[in-house]
Amino acid sequence: MGPRELTLLALLAVAWGGSYTLIKVSIDTVPPATIVAVRLVIATLLLWGYMALRGERLPSLTGRWRLYWAVAISGNTLPFLLITWGETHIDAGLAAILIGSVPLMTLALAPLLAADEKAGPARLAGIALGFAALVVLVGPSALAGLGGSLFGELALIAAAAAFAVNGLLVRRIGPAITGASTVVLGLSALVALPIALILDKPWTLSPAPEAWVAMATQGAISTAWATVVFFHLIRTCGATATSTVNYLVPLAGVALGVVILGERPGVAEFVALAMMLGALLLVRGQSDRPKTSAIP
Repeated sequence: MGPRELTLLALLAVAWGGSYTLIKVSIDTVPPATIVAVRLVIATLLLWGYMALRGERLPSLTGRWRLYWAVAISGNTLPFLLITWGETHIDAGLAAILIGSVPLMTLALAPLLAADEKAGPARLAGIALGFAALVVLVGPSALAGLGGSLFGELALIAAAAAFAVNGLLVRRIGPAITGASTVVLGLSALVALPIALILDKPWTLSPAPEAWVAMATQGAISTAWATVVFFHLIRTCGATATSTVNYLVPLAGVALGVVILGERPGVAEFVALAMMLGALLLVRGQSDRPKTSAIP
C-alpha cells in the first residue's frame, strides 16, 4: 500500500463506518430488508448512470455468471441483510468487534481461495494487533454482552465470513472496476428487492424523512462509491491487506464524533489509534497483484 491506497482505505472506512450509524437512523421506521433493497437499487442506478454518461459498457459475463452472482450475494445482499437485522438485537460495539473478525477469517480462507495471499509472521502479528486495537477502542465491556443475543451475534459472524469470502472472490473479476461494480450491485438488488417486497410490503410503510436521507446516503456513498474503491483496493493490494479496513471502521466512527459532534476521545481511543497504525505498518507490503493507475 502506497500513500494513495492508504488514503483510499481510510476513506472507505469512513464510508462504511458511517453506514452503521445510518442504519440506526433508518431502522426505526424502515424494516431491514427494505433498507438493504433501497440502498442497493440507488447504488446500481447511480453507477449505471455514471457509466452511461461516460459512454462505457458493462463487462461481458460470458462464462462468468457464477462468479458475479457469488460476489453479489457474498459481498452485498447476504451480509447487508445479516448486519441490518443483527443490529436490531445487539449493541453497535459488539457488532463492530464481530465484524472486525473479517481479516482473521480472510487469512484463514486465503490458502483455499487465493494461494498468493501470503501470511508471513509480520502480517499475522499485524492482524492480531489490529483485532486487539478494535477491542481496546470499542471497550472490553462490549464483550460482556457476548452470548446475550445468540442469533444476533451469529448473524454478524456469518456476515463477517461472507465478507471474507467476497474479498477473495473479487480478485477473480476483470479490470473493468466500475462496470464490474455496477453488475455486482445490480445482481445484489435483484435478490434483495423481492425479499423486501415479500417480507416488508414496503408500499405500506411510512419512512421518516431522515430515513430517506440515510438510505440515499448509504446507497450513494456507503455502497456505490465504496464498492468501486473496494474492488480497486482488492486488485492492487490483495484481499488480506484490504480486509484491515474493518479495523478502521470503528476508528472512523470516533473521528466523525470528534469532527461533527465535538466529542473528546479518551485514552483508549489514542491507544487504539497507535495500535492500529502499528497493525497497518505490519500488514502493508508490496502486492503480488498488478497496479492500476486510477479508478475508472
